[in-house]
Amino acid sequence: RMPWSGAPRSSVGRHTPDGALLVVASATWALSICCACALSPSTSLCPNGFVRESPLVFTCSRSQGEDSSPFLALARSATAAFHIPRGVRDLQVAMAPERRGDEVRMLIYSPISREFLVAPEGGVVSDSRLAGLWSGAGSWPEVSISYSGSRAATQEIAFFGSTPYNLELHVQNSGLAPSLVLFKYSYVDAGSCSQSPPAGCRLYDAFDTQRAVVDWSIWAMAKYGFGDRAWDELAGSMTEVWHEEMAVPRYKWSHVWQAWPLANAKRAKWQDAFEYLLAGRDVATKAAFLQAFSIGNVSAAVDVFAAHLHQLRPSKEEAWEYLRGARGETRAEELARSCASETGVSMGRLRRFVTGLDGQGGVGLAEFRMLW
Repeated sequence: RMPWSGAPRSSVGRHTPDGALLVVASATWALSICCACALSPSTSLCPNGFVRESPLVFTCSRSQGEDSSPFLALARSATAAFHIPRGVRDLQVAMAPERRGDEVRMLIYSPISREFLVAPEGGVVSDSRLAGLWSGAGSWPEVSISYSGSRAATQEIAFFGSTPYNLELHVQNSGLAPSLVLFKYSYVDAGSCSQSPPAGCRLYDAFDTQRAVVDWSIWAMAKYGFGDRAWDELAGSMTEVWHEEMAVPRYKWSHVWQAWPLANAKRAKWQDAFEYLLAGRDVATKAAFLQAFSIGNVSAAVDVFAAHLHQLRPSKEEAWEYLRGARGETRAEELARSCASETGVSMGRLRRFVTGLDGQGGVGLAEFRMLW
């Protein structure tokens, strides 16, 4: 069944007497993306030290439940929106665009067998065959798949059985503009629950992310010159009203980040950058964006800090001893104060850049290695 709120009970996948799966697509599905997306999807489903990289996070059990999550499909692109882990049972996913008529399609791809299970054309199920059986791998039981077809206002896919290995859900946007879609989904369980972190979470590397954000800032300052112009051109079309000001919600940050030509070349992705800049908050206000835009200047000021440290203690060992412990923290503050006076970058921003990565307070060894 497709258990979405607002969908009629007649919207089901059922078997005919000869065992074939018959799909009766939903006639209507009341959907208000504006309401559903008022806040970005919570990042709390991922444990500490991990960042949410997917609109869907597969926790151990979502029995009898359903959830929803927005996703921005970039223009003229086919993107793997999320991964479906092995062993997910009775997964049901529906997708609807915010703008009626947007050219977006939902597909399921199997990297192991290198085939599309669901696609408008050529899949195990497709627009010409709305139901089918997939044999999966080896002795794994067959999985029934039902599909609404790609022309449905709300596209729906249902698996009856457990996925035999990892799959990918792709969103294809053939339009000339980004398209905001809303996923609704449910499943009975996510297999053995042995995976840690849950599928949809990725290890967060604060050091790698800071380097990427600095490089993004240097590019943005060179291209746009002023923060106000960068905000208008990079973020303007993605903003929504938030507490009486305009802000970019988390699920639209990909548009801002992917405008950078080197975005895909970095290990840190847009989700990492958002976490680094917003520290768990749901939206990027203009003030937060301007802080990100100018972080290249903070990095340059930290180079001045490092140069002063080299003058005081020429060797790595001496410099590390100088900054260690309680006295070292005081010395670091003195160096930062001098650097702030010389460069015009605030103490707070210098402190966060140098000592805010490992969460320990003071200059940790990894932070020192970054400086040196």
